[in-house]
This record gives sequence, C-alpha cells and structure tokens, in this order.
Amino acid sequence: MASAWESKRHHSILERAAAFLPSLLDDDALKSNHQVQPVHGVLLFADISGFTALTEKFLQRSSADRGTDELAQTLNCYMSDILKGDAVLVLWRTPPQELAKTISLVLQCSQQIQKKHGSRNTRVGLKLQLKIGISAGPMSLLIVGGGRRQYFCIYGQALAEVCEAEELAQAGEVILSATAWELCEQRRLRTQRLAGKRAVKVGGWDGL
Repeated sequence: MASAWESKRHHSILERAAAFLPSLLDDDALKSNHQVQPVHGVLLFADISGFTALTEKFLQRSSADRGTDELAQTLNCYMSDILKGDAVLVLWRTPPQELAKTISLVLQCSQQIQKKHGSRNTRVGLKLQLKIGISAGPMSLLIVGGGRRQYFCIYGQALAEVCEAEELAQAGEVILSATAWELCEQRRLRTQRLAGKRAVKVGGWDGL
C-alpha cells in the first residue's frame, strides 16, 4: 500500500503532466457520443520555414538514409523546445463574446514563441525560422476511431483560414486571417495589409 507521501508525489506528477494534455481529452460530451460538436475558438498554426532547403542540404551531404536521420535530429532539437514535430496546430476554445480577448492572448503567445524559438541556426549553415498563422470563429470537432486509437478532427472555415494565413506568412511573421482581423481588438495592433488579400501581417502589439 502506497504511503501518504508516495500518493501525494504521484498526484503531483499527474497534475504536472495534465498541463500538457489537450483539454479535449477531458471533454465527456465529445468522447461519449462521437458526434460533431460545434465550437468557437482561435486557431494557431506554426510551421518551420527553411525546411525544404534544409532537407536538400542534408541529402546532398550524405546518403539518403543518413541525411534523413540528420534532418530528423535537427528538427527534433529545434521543435522539441516547443512540441514534437515540424508543425503544431493549437486550439483555444472560447465563447463567441470572448473571441476578441482570446485573439489578443494568442497574439501574445505568438510573440513569445517568436521571441524564444523563432530562429535557430543549424550546423549546415542554414537557418530554421517559424512562421505563424492565426484564425478565429466557429468550427466543428469530431472524434473518429475507437478503443486505444482515436483521432481528434477539426474542420470548418477557421481551419481553412489558418492554413491560408500560415502559407502567406514569411519567416518570422505572424499573419491574422480575414475573420480573425475582423474579430480582434484592432486598436491594439499595428498591422500591414497584404496585397490582394484580406489577411493582415501583425507588426506589433500595444498593451499586450
């Protein structure tokens, strides 16, 4: 039988681990009926700029197998500071009336990500940089699969817009989708219009 100290320590470890798990995992309504759940929220999509050039550089330096392994090690070293993988999609669920404030929160998060992890030099002389797209509005969630293998799916206009915003972003930039721009606290942002697009590049934040 575990002692009181062991039980308390185990509980503390679980609490710390839970901070890194999506809140969706604790959504009983979503897990129980496997039906489409409409939600409002803000999406952030961060991806690596310079990935293609880095891939070619590693493959030129050595065999395909070794080059792929070196590339994976480099990406893991970079992105493990944030999350595993070469891209990350993050959802903040929020009531419709709180979307503007939540967008400001996500912009603040983006600013910190770019400040701490926005650029990394590699040993082959190329630089990896992050580019970030942000969207907001209604979307739908669905769990597919069963047992020990389940997948969370997000779809809707907000997903399409965050993908477009990320594609429009250059290295080191943060782009707000058209809908996110309409919903955000515009007076607090310094932005630049993109030619022929309704999305905007965020150049700074006032009071964030």
